[in-house]
Amino acid sequence: MKLGWRFNTEPSTLWARLLREKYGRGRDMTHIMGRTPSCSNAWHGIIETMEMTNVGMGVALEDGRHTEFWNHRWLDGKKLLEHALSPIPEHLVSHRVRDFWQLDTG
Repeated sequence: MKLGWRFNTEPSTLWARLLREKYGRGRDMTHIMGRTPSCSNAWHGIIETMEMTNVGMGVALEDGRHTEFWNHRWLDGKKLLEHALSPIPEHLVSHRVRDFWQLDTG
């Protein structure tokens, strides 16, 4: 799990880039999280624990410009959009957290 956590939180390290290139070949990692016959022990350990690792991980919002408000999976693995009680206007769906933040009130 520690390797999986480091793989997600330190994506620019040499070893993480190497594994991403070797097993991902430029694709989104969520689509390739599976064991291949020739995978290394390190990769096998990462993919075996990745689901549990992802459940326990949080997100640092920082200034909110990289986190989509409605399309982020906040707590239960579902997008906030899926919890909305009424349709969200199309022009708001792709807004980031910082688009809704007000400096004086939060």
